[in-house]
Amino acid sequence: MKKNDAIEKIADVLRNADSIALFTHSRPDGDALGSTLALKFALEKLGKRVSAFCDTEVGYKYSSLGLDKFFSLRPSDKYDLYVALDCGDSGRLGDLSEFFLKQKNTLCIDHHYSHISFCRYNYVVDCSSTCELIFLLLNASEIEIDKQIAELLYIGLSTDTGNFSHSNTTPAVFRVAEALAKKDIDIADLYDKLYASCRFERTRLLGRVLSRIRRYYDGKLCLIYVTKEDFDATETAKDETEGFIDYAVNVEGARIGVSLCEHGPNVYKVSMRSKGENVSEVCAHFGGGGHVQAAGCMISGFFEDVVDKVLKAVRDILWTDL
Repeated sequence: MKKNDAIEKIADVLRNADSIALFTHSRPDGDALGSTLALKFALEKLGKRVSAFCDTEVGYKYSSLGLDKFFSLRPSDKYDLYVALDCGDSGRLGDLSEFFLKQKNTLCIDHHYSHISFCRYNYVVDCSSTCELIFLLLNASEIEIDKQIAELLYIGLSTDTGNFSHSNTTPAVFRVAEALAKKDIDIADLYDKLYASCRFERTRLLGRVLSRIRRYYDGKLCLIYVTKEDFDATETAKDETEGFIDYAVNVEGARIGVSLCEHGPNVYKVSMRSKGENVSEVCAHFGGGGHVQAAGCMISGFFEDVVDKVLKAVRDILWTDL
């Protein structure tokens, strides 16, 4: 990874650009959306022309919050600066990756442990969320964090820490949350929209998935999977599987949870969570990455072969004594 630029340098890079294009990863989650839009609205306070892009549609949960209306699928204009947010590598940009890599003046703001540098400027810190970094950047830039920006940053901070329950919930996270809460955001309403309500169809999908959960290695690893047939039968989409993996890793006795989601014909999106094991190393074996206790990758092959590949990698990399 390229050495990070100082936060003051990043602030200067943003201030010196009149037009800025912001990009985030495919199937954006709360941190991707929150960090991108918080930065967009903050820069617009400075009079910048700012656009936000993502190669896939914003999912139901976040579109119900109105976040989808600020994104476009592909840029049509030229910009002074191109910024990637919450992307551990350029591949996370999906169909926009090739376009982004052709640009010369690029900046990456990211929080992934396994980040692979692909930009001219870098602000990458292994922490709770990209929203935490945007909070620090806005403070360093002396840009006011108003209620709208605070709400967006809180969404990313909360969702990427499992509503302040994961191991990445540090004292610094609570200090940021306190500062955001002082902006009079409605935390109870956000909790209801993010965690306490979901579509009936998503509940049906979860029921199908949990009914066939698997255990391996004497229950130390639990695996769930979602197929195209499941999505078709319940009239749901891939973004509605967010949070499913928690059911796997939270099984009593489990150390690692694995979720396989059919991404295309014989292609599976693999997500891994752990209670201490470095699953980023396992995902890196397949060209992916992430954090020590939360990572992901893509694996091609027939379903049971993909399962076998994951199990073997976990044993060979993490549990060599089995």
